Amino acid sequence: MAALRAFCVFAVLLGLSLGQSDLLSSLPGCAAACFEETLPSSPCTSSDLACLCGDAAFLDAVRGCEAVNCTIKETLTSTNATLSACGVPGGDVSNTVLAIPASFGSLAILLFLIRIFDRVYLMKLALGWDDYLLTGGVILGAVLNFVCYPMVHHGMGKDFWSLSFPNIDITLELLYVAEIFYFPSEMFTQLSILAFYRRVFAQTSTLLRRGSIILMAFVVLFGIANTLVIIFQCTPIEFFWTGWSGETTGRCIDINLFSWVRAAIEIAVDIAIISLPLRDIVRTQLSWRMKVQVFAMFALGFV
Repeated sequence: MAALRAFCVFAVLLGLSLGQSDLLSSLPGCAAACFEETLPSSPCTSSDLACLCGDAAFLDAVRGCEAVNCTIKETLTSTNATLSACGVPGGDVSNTVLAIPASFGSLAILLFLIRIFDRVYLMKLALGWDDYLLTGGVILGAVLNFVCYPMVHHGMGKDFWSLSFPNIDITLELLYVAEIFYFPSEMFTQLSILAFYRRVFAQTSTLLRRGSIILMAFVVLFGIANTLVIIFQCTPIEFFWTGWSGETTGRCIDINLFSWVRAAIEIAVDIAIISLPLRDIVRTQLSWRMKVQVFAMFALGFV
């Protein structure tokens, strides 16, 4: 029994030692040097990998050393190797990344097809400008949604440091394409709503007729401006998907500031579009029951 216990202890110590040795051999040279230089600051022994993995101060010191002495690619390689050796499970939300566009995108396409079927086959009406504009928005939106599938295939939704370097480039290239398709899709959808208003109310409401023209002009100009900004957000353009490595030179706009400002303006435009026909609806000859139903529909639009 004593011999068996001694053998088990030896096996555990050997495994820890081999694990630490395997970790060092899998690290880039600069990261291994940081590991060895920082080790004296830890109360753990070099063979106690479990202790080192739990020493947050030691790991922070190693990361600080790597930030100074290693390239971004070397730091990512080191991070992936260290977390794997410490048994930290990788983050993966790729199913969510797929589920959101698959569910909402499919619902949007389904509702669009129901609308077209109702107008053409049930009501026997010719398609109007609002239908054509919405068709453009749906097509552009479909491209935006379908791009998510190859993005997930190449690593979207997983830890950045766990991806191969070529896959990082490809994922960011696809993200760039998705961003470009988003803004025209949004623009065509808003124009479709305004065109619908003009078809229904323009003959009876001067305010709506003029208001829709003003909003249409603003939506077109704002949509074009957003698309151009997102296309040329980085100089050179390819810096968008190559700049992460630190191996190329370039610059990009403050995309966070742009997104917040653009979102605020876009919300204001959406509210203006949804609110535009409410005054005329109140003045219609519809019963109050019908008016409540119409207002409920617009309330859903606000949400």
